[in-house]
Amino acid sequence: MQLAGCKKDMKKTAQNILLSTAIAVGSFAAVPYNGSAASVTIVPDGGKDQIGSAIPGAITKSVYANFEKNGAYLLYNKNIVSLYKTPNGTKDGSIAPQMLSSSKRHGDWFLVTISDGSQRWVYYDDAAVELRDIDTKNDKLTLQEDVYLHTNPFAAYQTTAKLAPQSVTVLKQAGDWFYIQTAAGQKGWVTTLKAKYEGVTASFTADAIRGVTYKKMIVPLGNERVRPGLTMKPKYITIHNTANAAVGANALMHANYLMNQAKGAPDRWASWHFTVDDKQVIQHLPLNESGWHAGDDEGAGNRGSIGIEIAENADGNYAKAEENARKLIAYLMREYNIPLSRVVPHQNWSGKDCPHIILGRGSWSSFQTAVQKTYDVNEARYRVVTGGFVGKAAVESALARLKKDTGWQATYESTGQPNVYRIVTTTTFIGQAYAQSKAAWVKSRYGWWMTVRKA
Repeated sequence: MQLAGCKKDMKKTAQNILLSTAIAVGSFAAVPYNGSAASVTIVPDGGKDQIGSAIPGAITKSVYANFEKNGAYLLYNKNIVSLYKTPNGTKDGSIAPQMLSSSKRHGDWFLVTISDGSQRWVYYDDAAVELRDIDTKNDKLTLQEDVYLHTNPFAAYQTTAKLAPQSVTVLKQAGDWFYIQTAAGQKGWVTTLKAKYEGVTASFTADAIRGVTYKKMIVPLGNERVRPGLTMKPKYITIHNTANAAVGANALMHANYLMNQAKGAPDRWASWHFTVDDKQVIQHLPLNESGWHAGDDEGAGNRGSIGIEIAENADGNYAKAEENARKLIAYLMREYNIPLSRVVPHQNWSGKDCPHIILGRGSWSSFQTAVQKTYDVNEARYRVVTGGFVGKAAVESALARLKKDTGWQATYESTGQPNVYRIVTTTTFIGQAYAQSKAAWVKSRYGWWMTVRKA
Protein backbone atom coordinates (compact mmCIF):
# COMPACT_ATOMS: atom_id res chain seq x y z
CA MET A 1 0.00 0.00 0.00
CA GLN A 2 1.26 3.48 -0.82
CA LEU A 3 0.20 6.07 1.75
CA ALA A 4 0.72 9.61 0.48
CA GLY A 5 4.49 9.31 0.53
CA CYS A 6 4.74 8.84 4.31
CA LYS A 7 5.30 5.10 4.27
CA LYS A 8 9.10 5.09 4.23
CA ASP A 9 9.46 7.95 6.70
CA MET A 10 7.07 6.31 9.16
CA LYS A 11 8.92 3.01 8.93
CA LYS A 12 11.97 4.61 10.52
CA THR A 13 10.05 5.32 13.72
CA ALA A 14 8.10 2.07 13.84
CA GLN A 15 9.90 0.69 16.85
CA ASN A 16 9.28 3.80 18.96
CA ILE A 17 5.65 4.04 17.92
CA LEU A 18 4.88 0.42 18.67
CA LEU A 19 6.47 0.65 22.09
CA SER A 20 4.43 3.65 23.13
CA THR A 21 0.78 3.95 24.09
CA ALA A 22 -1.37 6.08 26.29
CA ILE A 23 -3.74 3.35 27.39
CA ALA A 24 -2.23 -0.15 27.53
CA VAL A 25 -0.90 -1.37 30.86
CA GLY A 26 -0.37 -4.63 32.74
CA SER A 27 1.52 -7.86 32.12
CA PHE A 28 0.51 -11.43 31.54
CA ALA A 29 1.75 -14.90 30.72
CA ALA A 30 1.84 -16.15 27.16
CA VAL A 31 -0.53 -18.95 26.15
CA PRO A 32 -0.35 -20.46 22.67
CA TYR A 33 -3.48 -20.24 20.56
CA ASN A 34 -4.91 -23.68 19.86
CA GLY A 35 -7.55 -22.84 17.29
CA SER A 36 -5.71 -22.06 14.06
CA ALA A 37 -2.72 -22.89 11.92
CA ALA A 38 -0.70 -20.37 13.92
CA SER A 39 1.75 -21.69 16.48
CA VAL A 40 4.06 -19.38 18.31
CA THR A 41 6.20 -18.93 21.40
CA ILE A 42 5.55 -15.45 22.74
CA VAL A 43 7.62 -13.26 25.03
CA PRO A 44 5.27 -11.19 27.24
CA ASP A 45 5.78 -7.47 26.76
CA GLY A 46 3.28 -5.97 29.15
CA GLY A 47 0.59 -5.54 26.50
CA LYS A 48 2.26 -2.43 25.13
CA ASP A 49 1.10 -3.01 21.58
CA GLN A 50 -2.08 -4.89 22.43
CA ILE A 51 -4.12 -2.59 20.23
CA GLY A 52 -1.37 -1.40 17.94
CA SER A 53 -0.61 -2.53 14.44
CA ALA A 54 2.30 -2.50 12.07
CA ILE A 55 3.30 0.70 10.45
CA PRO A 56 2.17 0.03 6.86
CA GLY A 57 5.14 -1.58 5.17
CA ALA A 58 6.86 -2.53 8.43
CA ILE A 59 5.38 -5.93 9.17
CA THR A 60 8.65 -6.94 10.84
CA LYS A 61 7.80 -4.70 13.77
CA SER A 62 4.67 -6.58 14.81
CA VAL A 63 4.77 -10.20 13.59
CA TYR A 64 6.58 -12.20 16.23
CA ALA A 65 9.87 -13.84 15.34
CA ASN A 66 8.62 -17.38 16.05
CA PHE A 67 5.17 -16.86 14.57
CA GLU A 68 4.30 -19.63 12.11
CA LYS A 69 1.34 -19.59 9.78
CA ASN A 70 0.30 -21.29 6.59
CA GLY A 71 -1.15 -18.99 3.97
CA ALA A 72 -0.96 -17.77 0.40
CA TYR A 73 1.92 -15.34 -0.02
CA LEU A 74 3.56 -13.76 -3.05
CA LEU A 75 6.95 -12.07 -2.83
CA TYR A 76 8.88 -10.03 -5.35
CA ASN A 77 12.56 -9.46 -4.72
CA LYS A 78 13.52 -6.15 -6.27
CA ASN A 79 17.22 -6.93 -5.90
CA ILE A 80 19.38 -10.04 -5.76
CA VAL A 81 18.58 -11.68 -2.41
CA SER A 82 20.11 -14.57 -0.49
CA LEU A 83 18.53 -17.96 0.00
CA TYR A 84 18.77 -19.89 3.28
CA LYS A 85 18.42 -23.53 4.26
CA THR A 86 16.55 -22.62 7.44
CA PRO A 87 15.28 -19.40 9.03
CA ASN A 88 18.28 -17.61 10.53
CA GLY A 89 20.43 -20.41 9.12
CA THR A 90 23.27 -20.57 6.64
CA LYS A 91 23.14 -18.97 3.21
CA ASP A 92 22.60 -21.31 0.30
CA GLY A 93 22.73 -19.34 -2.92
CA SER A 94 20.88 -16.28 -4.19
CA ILE A 95 18.24 -15.37 -6.75
CA ALA A 96 17.80 -12.56 -9.24
CA PRO A 97 14.67 -10.32 -9.14
CA GLN A 98 11.54 -12.40 -9.71
CA MET A 99 8.18 -13.28 -8.18
CA LEU A 100 8.09 -16.10 -5.64
CA SER A 101 5.17 -17.92 -4.05
CA SER A 102 5.05 -19.23 -0.50
CA SER A 103 2.56 -21.14 1.62
CA LYS A 104 4.42 -20.88 4.94
CA ARG A 105 5.96 -18.16 7.03
CA HIS A 106 8.12 -18.22 10.15
CA GLY A 107 8.21 -14.69 11.48
CA ASP A 108 9.54 -12.71 8.53
CA TRP A 109 10.98 -15.76 6.81
CA PHE A 110 9.09 -17.33 3.90
CA LEU A 111 9.51 -20.82 2.50
CA VAL A 112 9.67 -20.62 -1.31
CA THR A 113 10.15 -23.06 -4.17
CA ILE A 114 12.94 -22.08 -6.56
CA SER A 115 13.46 -22.95 -10.22
CA ASP A 116 15.01 -26.39 -9.64
CA GLY A 117 12.00 -27.45 -7.54
CA SER A 118 13.80 -27.34 -4.20
CA GLN A 119 12.72 -25.20 -1.27
CA ARG A 120 14.62 -22.42 0.45
CA TRP A 121 13.87 -19.64 2.90
CA VAL A 122 13.80 -15.95 1.94
CA TYR A 123 13.92 -13.14 4.50
CA TYR A 124 11.32 -10.42 4.11
CA ASP A 125 13.08 -7.06 4.26
CA ASP A 126 10.79 -4.54 2.61
CA ALA A 127 13.78 -2.56 1.33
CA ALA A 128 14.53 -5.49 -0.98
CA VAL A 129 11.39 -7.65 -1.04
CA GLU A 130 7.74 -6.78 -1.57
CA LEU A 131 5.13 -8.97 0.12
CA ARG A 132 1.53 -9.72 -0.79
CA ASP A 133 -0.63 -11.66 1.69
CA ILE A 134 -3.41 -13.12 -0.49
CA ASP A 135 -6.99 -13.53 0.74
CA THR A 136 -9.63 -15.29 -1.37
CA LYS A 137 -12.77 -13.26 -2.11
CA ASN A 138 -15.89 -13.33 -4.27
CA ASP A 139 -17.34 -9.85 -3.86
CA LYS A 140 -18.49 -6.91 -5.94
CA LEU A 141 -16.24 -3.85 -6.02
CA THR A 142 -16.79 -0.48 -7.67
CA LEU A 143 -13.65 0.96 -9.25
CA GLN A 144 -13.80 4.75 -8.94
CA GLU A 145 -10.84 5.63 -11.17
CA ASP A 146 -9.03 4.37 -14.26
CA VAL A 147 -6.68 1.48 -13.45
CA TYR A 148 -4.15 -0.63 -15.34
CA LEU A 149 -4.31 -4.41 -15.37
CA HIS A 150 -1.32 -6.32 -14.01
CA THR A 151 -0.45 -9.98 -14.54
CA ASN A 152 0.75 -10.19 -10.93
CA PRO A 153 0.22 -7.90 -7.91
CA PHE A 154 3.45 -5.90 -8.32
CA ALA A 155 4.17 -2.73 -10.28
CA ALA A 156 6.73 -4.59 -12.40
CA TYR A 157 3.92 -6.62 -13.98
CA GLN A 158 1.82 -3.74 -15.31
CA THR A 159 0.29 -4.23 -18.76
CA THR A 160 -0.95 -1.63 -21.22
CA ALA A 161 -4.59 -2.69 -20.69
CA LYS A 162 -6.57 0.01 -18.91
CA LEU A 163 -9.99 -0.21 -17.26
CA ALA A 164 -12.42 2.66 -16.81
CA PRO A 165 -14.44 3.02 -13.57
CA GLN A 166 -16.91 0.14 -13.33
CA SER A 167 -18.29 -2.63 -11.14
CA VAL A 168 -16.10 -5.76 -11.03
CA THR A 169 -15.90 -9.03 -9.11
CA VAL A 170 -12.96 -9.38 -6.73
CA LEU A 171 -11.60 -12.93 -6.59
CA LYS A 172 -8.53 -12.21 -4.45
CA GLN A 173 -7.20 -9.30 -2.42
CA ALA A 174 -3.76 -8.35 -1.11
CA GLY A 175 -3.98 -4.97 0.59
CA ASP A 176 -4.64 -2.38 -2.12
CA TRP A 177 -4.25 -5.00 -4.85
CA PHE A 178 -7.37 -6.74 -6.19
CA TYR A 179 -7.54 -9.69 -8.57
CA ILE A 180 -10.67 -8.85 -10.51
CA GLN A 181 -12.92 -10.11 -13.26
CA THR A 182 -14.91 -7.68 -15.37
CA ALA A 183 -18.37 -8.24 -16.80
CA ALA A 184 -16.64 -8.75 -20.16
CA GLY A 185 -14.51 -11.55 -18.71
CA GLN A 186 -11.18 -9.73 -18.38
CA LYS A 187 -9.08 -10.86 -15.42
CA GLY A 188 -6.05 -9.37 -13.79
CA TRP A 189 -4.64 -7.53 -10.80
CA VAL A 190 -5.36 -3.84 -10.25
CA THR A 191 -4.19 -1.51 -7.50
CA THR A 192 -6.18 1.47 -6.26
CA LEU A 193 -7.13 3.40 -3.16
CA LYS A 194 -10.28 4.63 -4.89
CA ALA A 195 -12.61 1.63 -4.77
CA LYS A 196 -15.55 0.55 -2.65
CA TYR A 197 -16.95 -2.87 -1.89
CA GLU A 198 -20.64 -2.95 -2.70
CA GLY A 199 -23.51 -3.77 -0.33
CA VAL A 200 -21.67 -3.45 3.00
CA THR A 201 -23.57 -1.90 5.92
CA ALA A 202 -21.39 0.70 7.64
CA SER A 203 -23.29 0.86 10.94
CA PHE A 204 -26.67 0.12 12.47
CA THR A 205 -29.70 2.30 13.21
CA ALA A 206 -30.79 0.60 16.43
CA ASP A 207 -29.83 1.98 19.83
CA ALA A 208 -29.23 -1.50 21.26
CA ILE A 209 -27.83 -4.82 20.04
CA ARG A 210 -29.60 -7.73 21.71
CA GLY A 211 -30.30 -5.63 24.79
CA VAL A 212 -26.83 -4.04 24.97
CA THR A 213 -26.69 -0.26 24.52
CA TYR A 214 -25.11 0.61 21.16
CA LYS A 215 -23.56 3.98 20.39
CA LYS A 216 -21.65 5.37 17.42
CA MET A 217 -18.60 7.56 17.97
CA ILE A 218 -17.12 7.29 14.47
CA VAL A 219 -13.72 8.94 14.23
CA PRO A 220 -13.46 11.52 11.44
CA LEU A 221 -11.64 10.99 8.18
CA GLY A 222 -8.37 12.76 7.57
CA ASN A 223 -5.84 10.92 9.72
CA GLU A 224 -4.81 7.67 8.05
CA ARG A 225 -3.05 6.39 11.18
CA VAL A 226 -6.44 6.11 12.87
CA ARG A 227 -9.00 5.99 10.07
CA PRO A 228 -7.32 4.93 6.85
CA GLY A 229 -10.61 5.06 4.93
CA LEU A 230 -9.75 1.90 2.97
CA THR A 231 -12.58 -0.21 1.62
CA MET A 232 -13.45 -3.48 3.36
CA LYS A 233 -15.97 -6.27 3.11
CA PRO A 234 -15.50 -8.11 6.41
CA LYS A 235 -14.76 -11.82 6.24
CA TYR A 236 -13.41 -12.26 9.78
CA ILE A 237 -14.02 -10.96 13.30
CA THR A 238 -10.88 -10.40 15.37
CA ILE A 239 -11.11 -10.42 19.17
CA HIS A 240 -8.84 -8.37 21.45
CA ASN A 241 -8.53 -7.56 25.14
CA THR A 242 -7.54 -3.94 25.78
CA ALA A 243 -4.76 -4.95 28.21
CA ASN A 244 -5.77 -1.86 30.17
CA ALA A 245 -7.03 -2.63 33.67
CA ALA A 246 -6.95 0.99 34.86
CA VAL A 247 -9.99 2.34 36.65
CA GLY A 248 -12.20 4.09 34.12
CA ALA A 249 -10.64 2.36 31.08
CA ASN A 250 -14.07 1.45 29.72
CA ALA A 251 -15.56 1.65 26.23
CA LEU A 252 -16.15 5.40 26.44
CA MET A 253 -12.57 6.11 27.48
CA HIS A 254 -11.24 4.11 24.53
CA ALA A 255 -13.66 5.90 22.20
CA ASN A 256 -12.38 9.26 23.46
CA TYR A 257 -8.80 8.04 23.06
CA LEU A 258 -9.36 7.24 19.39
CA MET A 259 -11.15 10.55 18.84
CA ASN A 260 -8.22 12.43 20.36
CA GLN A 261 -5.75 10.43 18.29
CA ALA A 262 -7.68 11.13 15.09
CA LYS A 263 -7.93 14.86 15.76
CA GLY A 264 -4.38 15.31 17.02
CA ALA A 265 -0.95 13.86 16.32
CA PRO A 266 -1.35 10.12 16.96
CA ASP A 267 1.54 8.23 18.52
CA ARG A 268 0.80 5.04 16.60
CA TRP A 269 -1.09 3.43 13.76
CA ALA A 270 -3.96 1.92 15.73
CA SER A 271 -7.71 1.67 15.35
CA TRP A 272 -10.48 -0.89 15.66
CA HIS A 273 -14.21 -1.04 15.06
CA PHE A 274 -15.81 -1.60 18.47
CA THR A 275 -15.00 -1.42 22.16
CA VAL A 276 -17.29 -3.38 24.48
CA ASP A 277 -17.57 -3.06 28.24
CA ASP A 278 -20.07 -4.27 30.84
CA LYS A 279 -22.60 -1.57 29.92
CA GLN A 280 -22.37 -0.76 26.22
CA VAL A 281 -20.93 -1.23 22.76
CA ILE A 282 -19.31 1.78 21.08
CA GLN A 283 -18.45 1.78 17.37
CA HIS A 284 -15.39 3.73 16.20
CA LEU A 285 -14.96 2.87 12.50
CA PRO A 286 -17.48 2.19 9.72
CA LEU A 287 -17.80 -1.53 9.05
CA ASN A 288 -17.11 -1.00 5.35
CA GLU A 289 -13.66 0.39 6.17
CA SER A 290 -10.58 -1.34 7.55
CA GLY A 291 -8.57 -0.40 10.64
CA TRP A 292 -5.09 -1.02 12.09
CA HIS A 293 -5.61 -3.62 14.81
CA ALA A 294 -4.41 -7.06 13.73
CA GLY A 295 -0.67 -6.52 13.39
CA ASP A 296 -0.47 -8.19 9.96
CA ASP A 297 0.27 -5.07 7.89
CA GLU A 298 -2.04 -5.29 4.88
CA GLY A 299 -3.12 -8.90 5.34
CA ALA A 300 -6.65 -10.11 5.91
CA GLY A 301 -6.50 -9.29 9.62
CA ASN A 302 -6.33 -5.55 9.08
CA ARG A 303 -7.89 -5.37 5.63
CA GLY A 304 -10.67 -7.95 6.04
CA SER A 305 -11.68 -8.25 9.69
CA ILE A 306 -13.83 -6.40 12.20
CA GLY A 307 -11.76 -5.55 15.27
CA ILE A 308 -13.46 -5.83 18.68
CA GLU A 309 -11.73 -4.73 21.89
CA ILE A 310 -13.15 -6.11 25.17
CA ALA A 311 -12.54 -3.73 28.07
CA GLU A 312 -11.01 -5.06 31.28
CA ASN A 313 -11.12 -1.95 33.49
CA ALA A 314 -10.81 -2.69 37.21
CA ASP A 315 -14.07 -0.90 38.05
CA GLY A 316 -16.07 -2.90 35.49
CA ASN A 317 -17.59 -6.38 35.39
CA TYR A 318 -15.35 -8.23 32.96
CA ALA A 319 -17.59 -11.31 32.74
CA LYS A 320 -20.48 -9.06 31.69
CA ALA A 321 -18.27 -7.28 29.17
CA GLU A 322 -17.38 -10.60 27.59
CA GLU A 323 -21.05 -11.62 27.55
CA ASN A 324 -21.90 -8.36 25.77
CA ALA A 325 -19.06 -9.00 23.32
CA ARG A 326 -20.47 -12.44 22.51
CA LYS A 327 -23.84 -10.84 21.70
CA LEU A 328 -22.12 -8.36 19.38
CA ILE A 329 -20.05 -11.08 17.72
CA ALA A 330 -23.10 -13.28 17.10
CA TYR A 331 -25.00 -10.32 15.68
CA LEU A 332 -22.15 -9.47 13.31
CA MET A 333 -21.82 -13.11 12.27
CA ARG A 334 -25.42 -13.08 11.03
CA GLU A 335 -25.30 -9.59 9.52
CA TYR A 336 -22.15 -10.29 7.49
CA ASN A 337 -22.50 -14.06 7.04
CA ILE A 338 -19.27 -14.77 8.91
CA PRO A 339 -18.91 -18.36 10.15
CA LEU A 340 -17.69 -19.19 13.64
CA SER A 341 -14.44 -20.56 12.18
CA ARG A 342 -13.59 -17.00 11.13
CA VAL A 343 -14.03 -15.54 14.59
CA VAL A 344 -10.37 -15.47 15.59
CA PRO A 345 -8.06 -14.01 18.25
CA HIS A 346 -5.60 -11.24 17.45
CA GLN A 347 -2.94 -13.92 17.96
CA ASN A 348 -4.08 -15.59 14.74
CA TRP A 349 -2.67 -12.77 12.63
CA SER A 350 0.66 -11.91 14.27
CA GLY A 351 1.32 -14.19 17.23
CA LYS A 352 0.43 -11.55 19.81
CA ASP A 353 -0.83 -12.95 23.13
CA CYS A 354 -4.19 -11.30 22.66
CA PRO A 355 -6.93 -11.50 23.84
CA HIS A 356 -4.77 -12.43 26.81
CA ILE A 357 -7.60 -13.01 29.32
CA ILE A 358 -9.49 -15.38 27.02
CA LEU A 359 -6.36 -17.21 25.87
CA GLY A 360 -5.14 -17.29 29.46
CA ARG A 361 -8.05 -19.58 30.35
CA GLY A 362 -6.31 -22.21 28.24
CA SER A 363 -8.66 -22.78 25.32
CA TRP A 364 -9.97 -20.57 22.56
CA SER A 365 -12.49 -23.28 21.70
CA SER A 366 -14.43 -22.69 24.93
CA PHE A 367 -14.93 -19.05 23.92
CA GLN A 368 -16.08 -20.17 20.47
CA THR A 369 -18.54 -22.58 22.07
CA ALA A 370 -19.98 -19.76 24.14
CA VAL A 371 -20.27 -17.57 21.02
CA GLN A 372 -22.07 -20.40 19.19
CA LYS A 373 -24.57 -20.76 22.04
CA THR A 374 -25.23 -17.03 21.93
CA TYR A 375 -25.64 -17.21 18.17
CA ASP A 376 -28.12 -20.09 18.44
CA VAL A 377 -30.23 -18.24 20.99
CA ASN A 378 -30.17 -14.78 19.38
CA GLU A 379 -29.24 -15.00 15.71
CA ALA A 380 -29.78 -18.42 14.10
CA ARG A 381 -32.88 -18.87 11.98
CA TYR A 382 -35.54 -21.32 13.14
CA ARG A 383 -38.72 -22.83 11.79
CA VAL A 384 -41.84 -23.47 13.84
CA VAL A 385 -42.95 -27.12 13.75
CA THR A 386 -46.20 -28.71 14.92
CA GLY A 387 -46.93 -32.13 16.30
CA GLY A 388 -48.46 -34.83 14.15
CA PHE A 389 -51.85 -34.84 12.42
CA VAL A 390 -53.43 -38.08 11.29
CA GLY A 391 -54.29 -38.02 7.61
CA LYS A 392 -53.70 -35.46 4.86
CA ALA A 393 -57.13 -33.93 5.22
CA ALA A 394 -56.44 -33.02 8.85
CA VAL A 395 -53.01 -31.56 8.26
CA GLU A 396 -54.13 -29.62 5.18
CA SER A 397 -57.02 -28.11 7.12
CA ALA A 398 -54.71 -27.12 9.98
CA LEU A 399 -52.16 -25.72 7.52
CA ALA A 400 -54.76 -23.54 5.78
CA ARG A 401 -55.92 -22.22 9.17
CA LEU A 402 -52.38 -21.41 10.32
CA LYS A 403 -51.48 -19.60 7.10
CA LYS A 404 -54.71 -17.57 7.12
CA ASP A 405 -54.38 -16.51 10.77
CA THR A 406 -50.64 -15.71 10.74
CA GLY A 407 -49.66 -14.90 7.16
CA TRP A 408 -46.72 -17.28 7.51
CA GLN A 409 -45.49 -19.45 4.68
CA ALA A 410 -45.63 -23.14 5.61
CA THR A 411 -45.90 -26.65 4.28
CA TYR A 412 -46.24 -30.14 5.74
CA GLU A 413 -44.15 -33.28 5.76
CA SER A 414 -44.35 -36.87 6.89
CA THR A 415 -43.32 -37.65 10.45
CA GLY A 416 -42.08 -41.05 9.34
CA GLN A 417 -45.12 -42.75 10.78
CA PRO A 418 -47.77 -44.07 8.37
CA ASN A 419 -50.31 -41.38 7.46
CA VAL A 420 -49.06 -38.93 10.11
CA TYR A 421 -47.93 -35.44 9.05
CA ARG A 422 -46.61 -32.28 10.69
CA ILE A 423 -46.61 -28.63 9.67
CA VAL A 424 -43.27 -26.87 9.14
CA THR A 425 -43.05 -23.13 8.49
CA THR A 426 -40.94 -22.03 5.56
CA THR A 427 -41.06 -18.59 7.16
CA THR A 428 -38.08 -18.44 9.50
CA PHE A 429 -37.56 -16.54 12.76
CA ILE A 430 -34.30 -15.04 13.99
CA GLY A 431 -33.18 -16.45 17.32
CA GLN A 432 -34.28 -19.52 19.22
CA ALA A 433 -36.06 -17.52 21.90
CA TYR A 434 -38.09 -15.55 19.36
CA ALA A 435 -39.02 -18.71 17.45
CA GLN A 436 -40.06 -20.39 20.68
CA SER A 437 -42.30 -17.44 21.51
CA LYS A 438 -44.04 -17.91 18.14
CA ALA A 439 -44.45 -21.64 18.80
CA ALA A 440 -45.90 -20.88 22.24
CA TRP A 441 -48.39 -18.47 20.67
CA VAL A 442 -49.57 -21.17 18.21
CA LYS A 443 -49.89 -23.69 21.04
CA SER A 444 -51.96 -21.30 23.17
CA ARG A 445 -54.24 -20.45 20.21
CA TYR A 446 -54.82 -23.92 18.78
CA GLY A 447 -53.74 -26.32 21.51
CA TRP A 448 -51.27 -28.07 19.21
CA TRP A 449 -48.03 -29.60 20.42
CA MET A 450 -45.22 -27.35 19.13
CA THR A 451 -41.43 -27.18 18.83
CA VAL A 452 -38.82 -25.28 16.81
CA ARG A 453 -36.13 -26.49 14.40
CA LYS A 454 -32.98 -24.73 13.23
CA ALA A 455 -33.40 -23.77 9.56
